[in-house]
Amino acid sequence: MKLNDSKVDSYSYHSFFERQITRLDILVMPHNLHNDLAGLSVKDKFNRSSISYQATHHRNRQNFTKCHELAHFLLDHDGYIFTSQNEDTIQEIEANIFAGILLAPDIVLLGKIVYHQKNFQELLSELEISKDALQIRLKQLLSYHTRLYDDEITLIIQNYIARKAPDDIIKAIKQIEKAIIEEYQSVTIPPLELISHLLKQKNIVTSIDIEELADTSFIENLKKTYPNIEYSFYFNYGKTLYYIYQSDKTTAEQALKSAKDVHFNMIF
Repeated sequence: MKLNDSKVDSYSYHSFFERQITRLDILVMPHNLHNDLAGLSVKDKFNRSSISYQATHHRNRQNFTKCHELAHFLLDHDGYIFTSQNEDTIQEIEANIFAGILLAPDIVLLGKIVYHQKNFQELLSELEISKDALQIRLKQLLSYHTRLYDDEITLIIQNYIARKAPDDIIKAIKQIEKAIIEEYQSVTIPPLELISHLLKQKNIVTSIDIEELADTSFIENLKKTYPNIEYSFYFNYGKTLYYIYQSDKTTAEQALKSAKDVHFNMIF
């Protein structure tokens, strides 16, 4: 969400998922799997990775399966083949938790339920999540952050699903609003990942976007990762603006012009 600067009402797991499978070069495809299997992820002897999901399942369940299988790669789980049959193992539990959070982050649930007062059915549609997965996410949210007993949480969620006493879940989440917001604000985007994202959107990235661009040692490491990156600075009115650009996509003259525009807005 922070990387794309997306808002709660427009949140979707798709952007993160697509970015990660592209970065890791993971092939994702529907298959007619055995009835007991929802999904399968494989890393072969040539280090090629793939995710398969059950073609006959509802789209929302497929979404959970794809996020679950992606988790095995992102969490560096041991092994080469992962299936949904061994759900009680630590790795499968971790993948389930990851998938649920990716589909319905805490900050999104706070916004949609408390601020926009969406009902359960609206959440299913907007987050493209299954009923079971959303119930589990709501229970995790309230169990982790509140001191409510399990039976209280279960009743609150059941009433929310049945559209009875909707204020109960709003009050429960309001109690933990500050904790959810603080947790979200504490998340930082690694500079290299942010640079990669920004360079796809504009021709230069400046020290206003990434403070580390003022650090020469950071630039040295950056050039090892992006050999086509050019680094420069513009000084005027007692202020220095550092910036980078991709030499194969932007000329030095174009980059300097953009830097001057940014510098002008920074000063005035």
